[in-house]
Amino acid sequence: MDRDDLALDGLLRELARAPEGDDAFVRRVLSKTQPRPWRRSALFAAAMLLFSVAGVFFSPAPTARMDFSRHACLVPEAAAMRVLIKSGERYQLLGETPLNAPVRVPADTPLRLQAVDAEGYARWTSPVEIRLRPSRAGSGPTLDKKDARSPEIKPILDRHCAGCHAEAELLASAKPFDAKNSALVTQTHAPIPAADRKQLALWVDLGARP
Repeated sequence: MDRDDLALDGLLRELARAPEGDDAFVRRVLSKTQPRPWRRSALFAAAMLLFSVAGVFFSPAPTARMDFSRHACLVPEAAAMRVLIKSGERYQLLGETPLNAPVRVPADTPLRLQAVDAEGYARWTSPVEIRLRPSRAGSGPTLDKKDARSPEIKPILDRHCAGCHAEAELLASAKPFDAKNSALVTQTHAPIPAADRKQLALWVDLGARP
């Protein structure tokens, strides 16, 4: 006799011994199998709490809309606009975008703007940091913190400059946020590949912090 047959046999035996009659016995058995109301409420509350916690961890970070048209008017040579984001004591490049292309940036985060000319040199950097309040999602790409970057210049200096110059001397020749007028970038006595020179310029325009 398998498990189901044993269960049925036991139920029939109980039914035969039940003094209150068949219907009353069946109701008593079924009442024990129904979930209690407080258990349903507890399960529902637990599920709602789980969804709330998940929303905190997985909801997107708040962003704000940024338009560059007003800032671009300050710099006639500007061909694009950079957004710099503070990371510790240094700035990283959050993104670079055309002047007429609004973007979404992280809200409540210290940022600086930088106008860039056609050669990729900074021509103007906002003198103070700005923080934007969260706003409703709108058109334009989103510049994400995880994509922020800063160039690694030590390998470049080791390859092209360290043989003749001390590192302190090289760093001192950089003018923060002004690569176009920094000897570290503009010097011509050493043949530096264009790609490496571009990385040096970006590092200087980001503030030249070692």
